[in-house]
Amino acid sequence: MASNTNIIKKAIIVLLTFVAMGCWLSTGPDQDGDDPITFDKADLTASWTAYNDCVNSASGNAANVTQINNTNTTGTLLKYSDGTPTSISVTMDSNNISPWNSSGTPDPGTDAHDTFTGIVNIDENASYDGNSDWHYQATFTGLDPAKRYAFIATANRNDVAYDGSGSSSRWTRFSISGADTYTNVSSDGVVEISDDVVRMNTGYNTTNGYVVAWTNISAADGSFTVRSENVGASGPGEPNKSYGFQGFVLKELQ
Repeated sequence: MASNTNIIKKAIIVLLTFVAMGCWLSTGPDQDGDDPITFDKADLTASWTAYNDCVNSASGNAANVTQINNTNTTGTLLKYSDGTPTSISVTMDSNNISPWNSSGTPDPGTDAHDTFTGIVNIDENASYDGNSDWHYQATFTGLDPAKRYAFIATANRNDVAYDGSGSSSRWTRFSISGADTYTNVSSDGVVEISDDVVRMNTGYNTTNGYVVAWTNISAADGSFTVRSENVGASGPGEPNKSYGFQGFVLKELQ
């Protein structure tokens, strides 16, 4: 009986060892030594948070969400907690953009769902208008040069026909400019071209629920810009048919 007990104990130890190794391999760094880009809200602890709906001009947002968009182009961001004005203004600049009521709520458990659902109505998207170059960008002014900020945004046409990276897929290029420092913390799955430029599929971002995000943003002159635009001939997918950000979050970090 003692011999059988020892055999069982050894078998359990071996099993636990394999389980532990599997957990380490699944959560450890990539095997090529390059950690994936991950969106980690634990890194974004904020003194205040402001939300903006970039498209919807009517209803469906929580209280204190601003609606600065391609028609109401300039405004002051409000603290989501109590509605008091921040020191920061945003100007939305666009070319060949039109609202399109064809988006959808990102799936539960995704970064976009956790960030926006129940706060910002993202059932409309900022669609390209015509088959030519387009852009939709937000320029922030009034930042405290001594502070650090985080920016998070998403976009989704919600049509599975535009998924993937084939010739009919629809991707958007996102970039940050004017800031002195920044760190890309976009969702794992968003393609990083450089520290300041990323791209993702916005034709169908429902199941992925990706966000583009930069943290540790600082600007000595108090201003920076985030731009969404077509990917052009370099692709992937349609060169000019894609979608700008529907909503964004700005956080002043602690």
